[in-house]
Amino acid sequence: MSLLLCSCKERDALLKEQADLQIALKQAKADLDAYQLKMNTVGQALPTAAAALEVQMTASDKAHAELTQVISELNSKATHMEEEVKKLRPKVEAYKAKYLR
Repeated sequence: MSLLLCSCKERDALLKEQADLQIALKQAKADLDAYQLKMNTVGQALPTAAAALEVQMTASDKAHAELTQVISELNSKATHMEEEVKKLRPKVEAYKAKYLR
């Protein structure tokens, strides 16, 4: 409607602007379609990726538990060995004093 009420120069400028806007609109629609396709592709891959991460997380938790158990056992053995060394130290010192003069 506004095209009918304007001068020829304005009409040409408005027609060019309208054509440019239609080109931009088509490009925006093409971009939107491309993004929608990417989102659909990612959306389909998410359950598989989530399942794989869950398996890795379970394996990681299991390994963590096993390593924690091993560390606990090693700490217990180290504490026991330190206690044994404390018990044997006086005997070793007595042996040194008696035989290594």
